[in-house]
Order: sequence, then structure tokens, then C-alpha cells
Amino acid sequence: MDAIRKEMKNCSKAFEMLPEGSRIRVGRTHIKCYLIFDVKHGSLERKARYVAGGHMTVPPASITYASVVNRESVHIAFVLAALNGHETEVADIGNAYLNAPTNEKIVITCGLEFGAQFKGRLAKIARAQHGLKGSGQAW
Repeated sequence: MDAIRKEMKNCSKAFEMLPEGSRIRVGRTHIKCYLIFDVKHGSLERKARYVAGGHMTVPPASITYASVVNRESVHIAFVLAALNGHETEVADIGNAYLNAPTNEKIVITCGLEFGAQFKGRLAKIARAQHGLKGSGQAW
């Protein structure tokens, strides 16, 4: 439960709650979302990730984006940095996608993870969310 609370606290800003009794508007897609659970290696900390079921959407091809770098490119960058006497540093931006608004018109039905007061209400996804096809491009 702690992992769920932590994840929902972080990602709750990605959703705009619709008024009670709202219906799905024409032009919006209703999808399911999922909680994915994991245990971190080393610390054995339990993790939860709230993921949108983007496989249920058909966004325009112009917003589908996948940024992938191959391992060789990273190795070459490290070798060049070492040869030129540069230090390398890394960083991780937690919940990075949540910093970008989304153009996808998607609605979800809230579950208990949002709190008992919101269970069954509709919410609009307003920020990029893991699992949505356009989140990579939005970020």
C-alpha cells in the first residue's frame, strides 16, 4: 500500500477529475490503466508504477514517437569523453513524462488507488503518462 500511495501522490497531477455524473464525450477514448509492481534490487524496496493502457488507443501517426539509443552509441560517447579528459555524469528524472502535457484525448475510470471518494468517477488524462503512445514525443 505504501508503494501505491507514493506512486499515486506523484502521478495524481496527470489527471483532471471530471464532475460527478460526467459521461465520456464524443472524440475521447476510454481506456484502462494498470498498476505494475516490482521490487528494487539491492534495497528490496517495493515499487508501483501507474501505467495507461495505450495499446487501446489509435493516435495519429504524427504523435507516435520512440526515442531509443543503441548500446554502441553510448559506449562511443564514453570513450570519446575519456579520450578528451571529460568526466561523465548521469541523472534520472523521476516521473519525467508527468512534466509534459498530452494532446491525446483520453478518459479513465478511477479506481480505489485514487481514494474512495473518486472511485468510479471519470478523469481526463492531462499530462503524458507511461503507456500512452504520444508520451515520448510530448516529453
